[in-house]
Amino acid sequence: MAERTNVITRDGKPVETRAASFRPASYNPETRTITVSLGTGAPVLRYDWNADRNYTEILSMDPAHIRLDRMNGGAPLLRDHNSWSVDAVLGRFVKGSVRVEGGELIGDVRLSKAARNADTIGDVTDGILTDTSVGYWTYSWEITRDETTGIETRTCVDWEPMEGSIVPVPADTTGGVRAADKNVPIAPVQDAPVAPTTPERSEEERTMTDQEMKALRDEGARAEAARQTEIRALPRPAGIEDADVEALARDANVTPADAGLRLLSLAAERAKKNEIRPQVDVTRDEADTLLRGITSAVEFKGGVVADLPAAAADLRGLTVLDLAKRHLESRGVSVKGRTADEILGIAMRAEAGHTMGDFTSVFANVGNKKLQAAYTASSDYSWWKDLGTRADFPNSHPRYIVSLSGLGVLPTVTEGSDYEGVTQYDAHEIITPVKKGAEFRYTLEMAKNDDLGAFLRQAAEFGKSCQVTEHTMALAAMTANMVDGYAVCSAEHSNYVSAGGAPTVARIAVIDALLRAQTDGNGTVIGSGAKVGLFPIADRTVVEQMYSDRAVFTTVSDVPTVPLSRRYVPGMSTVWFLGTGDPLAMEYGWMQGDGGPVVSQYPSYKNDAILFHARDWFGIGVVKYREFAKNAGTGA
Repeated sequence: MAERTNVITRDGKPVETRAASFRPASYNPETRTITVSLGTGAPVLRYDWNADRNYTEILSMDPAHIRLDRMNGGAPLLRDHNSWSVDAVLGRFVKGSVRVEGGELIGDVRLSKAARNADTIGDVTDGILTDTSVGYWTYSWEITRDETTGIETRTCVDWEPMEGSIVPVPADTTGGVRAADKNVPIAPVQDAPVAPTTPERSEEERTMTDQEMKALRDEGARAEAARQTEIRALPRPAGIEDADVEALARDANVTPADAGLRLLSLAAERAKKNEIRPQVDVTRDEADTLLRGITSAVEFKGGVVADLPAAAADLRGLTVLDLAKRHLESRGVSVKGRTADEILGIAMRAEAGHTMGDFTSVFANVGNKKLQAAYTASSDYSWWKDLGTRADFPNSHPRYIVSLSGLGVLPTVTEGSDYEGVTQYDAHEIITPVKKGAEFRYTLEMAKNDDLGAFLRQAAEFGKSCQVTEHTMALAAMTANMVDGYAVCSAEHSNYVSAGGAPTVARIAVIDALLRAQTDGNGTVIGSGAKVGLFPIADRTVVEQMYSDRAVFTTVSDVPTVPLSRRYVPGMSTVWFLGTGDPLAMEYGWMQGDGGPVVSQYPSYKNDAILFHARDWFGIGVVKYREFAKNAGTGA
């Protein structure tokens, strides 16, 4: 089945959207009003997420079928359906102006004159922003089915527009919709399915098949009756009416387990809407303070912090289930009489309104901290970080880095003379960020068992994997080809010794000499001495003995003449490198906004688990080959 990652809700109920448009020529600067078309109700192909099939939606334009009280009472015009901030209100529909004319729903909007909205309003009146998206609720339908395609046509004969929003791109260029969650079952007014046709069969085939079909029908009828009975017998939370249960029972696509969760979610949203609170009334500030305390408690349980702050001391020792109860109660959701599965289901599922965005974000934040702790725990794989310059990527496109050479020794400029031109040589290298990542999850079973360890171990392992991944990419960059077609260290670049061997004082001096002899495109020597050595781990003993303060030298030739900052690189074979330490020799970075490996919560609850994506969007490359030189090592 396909999946969705975004649902717009109002008062906990899914809001569907359709494209609409402004009429810029109708703008009246004196009254600051403009006319907007709210659509014609034209047929739109949609998707039923519960039934996993397409259907055609038509909105009736019969005035008797449209609830206009909310719109004609001064409904808001929003920015991108953002109903959570007053700064997003761009205007209001003029009271009594929303009506049906010629099969089209239109209304007049009085635009805000607040300074914060000036640019957006200017683009609207200038005809730059002409698209809107209209949010609406649906209540009842007439349903027919095409006998050829089998696709249902659902004509909504009772619906209510809620608000209009200015959007850069409409949800559907044909007046279409991005389907919302079908938490509220469809109550069909008319259902006219077409009977399937059956090919002719022999009498023996027909008798046998009819018997089999009767048995299947009987079995299906028994299963359906059992399903409806189980749904009707479900416990009814406060605020749930008979009609709510009956609608779910009659929807053949709803399982008893799903029905139970829907009833809980519907009850929670009604309690929130009607301001029904548990015994202790908790303000929003107190709820946010509690959420910060829950975050600290989860960090403490997971070993991310050594102790709890004083403000969260009363949460010490609570299980994840206990924390979920405290959180839901602070949001006005009663947990009295509910099972552990029901409580955790509300806290972890999107259907519980905005509780998911709060409670599950705690685990994303704690997972991030665990990842970062593991990522920075060891420097063995971060040898490359101070060999280059960090420059994060604004997008996923390749970055072209131009380097110039050839200035050499600048010519003298005598008094009154013109500056002379010089021949410069430029080269551009290409670095492309690569997105690496994995999915991990916090399951309902983990929450019930109060098991944070398994979840946080996943985050920590990803942190270690990011170190190894970036190290591998950096090592590959040291041996890759430059844009000129030659390897970073090669005979063509005069920075490679093929007659290799393990590091010795003499061999290090030879590589140092190659670096110092590097020239620009005009043949001017511009090289620098070696400052950094990159060696295989297998050479650590011999190199450290060579540079030890306690080393005893029998001859002058055994004394190291090239002081080096030494790094030992995991996974490096027998080759070894020297570098000048120029920070412009290499460039690396992460995607802007990430700044390194991150854990993000995927907006879906699937298979009784919250999904998390761990991402490392990273790129690295050598920009100046003259700053590195290589010995082929003992494998040459």
